[in-house]
Amino acid sequence: MKFIKIILIFLSIHSFGQNIEIKGHAPDYKGEELTIYKNYDFITKDRIVIKKIIVDSNGDYAFKFSCKKTEKIYIDAGYFNLYLYIYPNQKAKILIPKYRKVPKGDIFFKQIELPAIVDTEDTTELNSLILAFDKRLTILNNKYYNSILDNDKKLINTIKSDLDNKFKSTNNYFRTYKKYKLGLCEYPAYMNEIKKFINIYFSSEVVMHDAYYELLNITFPSLITYNQFKKEKGFNYVRLLKYQKETLCYYGVKNKELTQLIILKSLHDGAFKPLLKKDIYIDAIKEIHRRAVNINIKNLAKKILDKVTYLSKGYTCPIIEGLNSKGEKINTREYKGKYIYYMFFERFSRMIEEEMDIVARIADSKDYLKVLVLCDENNRKKNISILKKYKLDNNALFIKNFSKLKHKFKVVVSPSYFLVDKKGDIIQAHTIKPNPKLYRTLNNIHIKELKEGNIKETKYFK
Repeated sequence: MKFIKIILIFLSIHSFGQNIEIKGHAPDYKGEELTIYKNYDFITKDRIVIKKIIVDSNGDYAFKFSCKKTEKIYIDAGYFNLYLYIYPNQKAKILIPKYRKVPKGDIFFKQIELPAIVDTEDTTELNSLILAFDKRLTILNNKYYNSILDNDKKLINTIKSDLDNKFKSTNNYFRTYKKYKLGLCEYPAYMNEIKKFINIYFSSEVVMHDAYYELLNITFPSLITYNQFKKEKGFNYVRLLKYQKETLCYYGVKNKELTQLIILKSLHDGAFKPLLKKDIYIDAIKEIHRRAVNINIKNLAKKILDKVTYLSKGYTCPIIEGLNSKGEKINTREYKGKYIYYMFFERFSRMIEEEMDIVARIADSKDYLKVLVLCDENNRKKNISILKKYKLDNNALFIKNFSKLKHKFKVVVSPSYFLVDKKGDIIQAHTIKPNPKLYRTLNNIHIKELKEGNIKETKYFK
């Protein structure tokens, strides 16, 4: 029985992680919200929110959560974005900068990224160690930068020896951090010997570490020569992948997983600066996802694919919940098997009267098509009176957190429209108003319904 208890304790620690506790005192922040998050990965850098906390009236705050391994987290403190390295069983008190207001209406404002200082005298503590290392590296780098550019290998080795001697640690995370940060320092000296540099730092297996990815981003900034590709007839994802692999092979990258990782980074960056057709990027990412053996690469490909295709044609539309004009709960799953035409409606103006008439005609036309006018719950009475005028009040769906839904659907202009098929996949997204393309699409749907024998009516949309 004792043996079983020991196994259960071991499993609970190693399968579910170990608790960490971080606390602090910042009277300037009382009543303010702090968001603790981490990046999903090193390429998309999408946020995964771990916890949200409110600093109490005394200025105290604390957060606890489970941690399986050493990793980097962030604390969104409004004006500042603070980073902290966490590890199993960590208990720490942190110091954060004095509160500053985020400037309102400043579209160019960017958060200041700083380390969250751990209040400790232990110089071997990971955060303190990294902070001291970075400080020393910056001093040496600034002092000898011109000599590094002149490819003074002797000086570079002196800098590396200095840092190696001053920062000896058995902590595996720090040792990896130190290795690739020194690579960042060394990189300018190898600008004309990039193959040699790649062989030093990227000849072994892929390392899941933020310092590794930082060096990778600088070493492999881009692989796509867009102008060359645009001139080729029939250019597709097969040729894109072929050219990228050949480029990497030329620079001495032979590791299959590293090749896939670098290409994924290139595809992700290229898809959001589309000089080629987006379909080419999507097909290339799908191919890497299909071929990847490493589970981390496979998951990353899936994540990038989801991000690149988000709300585009073929993407599964998120489920929406709200209340109808009678106050009854409605979930859009109820309309599965029907086409749905969403209208994000925020405020009425004379400029959109014609649009409202067209939406009303579409709403009253076909049984297989459901029109839903999405409105803010806070303006229920006003919106109902407007929609009644156009006989759209029975099509209203009032959303409690309308601004959050708009953000989720990336709606910046109102009204904005989405057309979704019977399976729940998007056909059209972010169309500003009903247009000839919509009518063509609706008539194609009507023809399809006729051919499948779902309807007998031959009247088309006009």
